Amino acid sequence: CHYVHIGCGELEETEKAWVKKNQLEQYVTFISYTDRVADYLASCDFYLMPSHCEGLGNACVEAMASRLFCIVNDAPGLNTLIEDDVTGLVLDANNIPLVADQIVKFCNDKEEYNRITHNAQDAVAKKYSLKNVDQLIEVYA
Repeated sequence: CHYVHIGCGELEETEKAWVKKNQLEQYVTFISYTDRVADYLASCDFYLMPSHCEGLGNACVEAMASRLFCIVNDAPGLNTLIEDDVTGLVLDANNIPLVADQIVKFCNDKEEYNRITHNAQDAVAKKYSLKNVDQLIEVYA
């Protein structure tokens, strides 16, 4: 298992220090900013978003469109974007054993993994396609 952290923010140095303190450097890669998001998404099997509050969750929508298996925290924004056990999983991201168990479960059940990632990609295509641009503009206007 290897965790790729894409993005930056005020907690980045704290997160890096935690990884170093726990001797996890070989398992974690920090990518502060990149214009190669699609390349990184294509190299992953799961997308984890443990945010406690999220707006639309554009990064999660990108992951869904890339057919990544999305696991999100049961938080406002995310718990409406992901339909639990249909387009991903919504759970308590602070419950690390539960998150780990779910990852192992879906690694071992490719049929269910494919069902959920296919559903997620279809949901994004239906809701966020070009034919819905006017509705999307209204969200941001």
